[in-house]
Amino acid sequence: MDPSRLEEMASPFLPTLVRHLLTLAPFRSESELLRSITGPQVLVDGFLTHWPVARKLEPSMFILPASCSVPPPPSTMPAGHSFQRIVDFDSLPRSNISTLAALMKDFWGDHSTAPKLNHEETISHIRGMATREALWLYRAPAPPKNAVSDGTRPVGFVHTGRPTGRTCAIRGVYVEPAHRGLGIATRMVSLTARAHLAESPHLVVDWSRPLDEQTLVHEATKWGGKSEVCLFVEPHNSSARRAYERVGFEISKVLWCDVELRGVKPGHW
Repeated sequence: MDPSRLEEMASPFLPTLVRHLLTLAPFRSESELLRSITGPQVLVDGFLTHWPVARKLEPSMFILPASCSVPPPPSTMPAGHSFQRIVDFDSLPRSNISTLAALMKDFWGDHSTAPKLNHEETISHIRGMATREALWLYRAPAPPKNAVSDGTRPVGFVHTGRPTGRTCAIRGVYVEPAHRGLGIATRMVSLTARAHLAESPHLVVDWSRPLDEQTLVHEATKWGGKSEVCLFVEPHNSSARRAYERVGFEISKVLWCDVELRGVKPGHW
């Protein structure tokens, strides 16, 4: 569909969609359970015109969808660097877990939807991310400018999730400030996308059955091979956009927004 015709084509169906959703549990009795909505801005605005719970004055963020369906070329890892999915979180050295918790807190920052957790709660939350979804850890030596090396340690991560039969999403990418400008973010995204698009058997998620009854775990990727890897990027984040485009992601020109609703307890990542 021509993006310029998105509102024209979809708007007539939005009132019917809202009326239908309000007949379904859990919205039938508690429409405020919808805490946020994400999508093309023109459709989100149209949808919320008919939804009974008002939006907050501003969206929590503007984002652009991006996707990659062609495997990136193999990446060369610098000496001492490594990158792999965490298969057994509790087998990580305690020092690695503490460092990863600090990286995650930095990644969350002070965003309104960021979890408000202490150190041990953060570790428990990360364990859940690695178990329920997938967490990829990048290790590297101390930057060359440091006079004393502290050995190889976690300096960045990629969080993947939201699997479907043919796709999965990169949900977060972070590199600590001391290691930025070294191509690590590009390398992590490239390796993650390649692992799903070129190097794993295809495992299909059947959403009609409980996940714990399905044989879905592949050691390299967790969900096996996919036809497409997706992500969101903030429009003003030029460094992230460059990293994704270098890997082969195509970034949409259709602006999306993530809108929080009034009077609803916010969720978090």
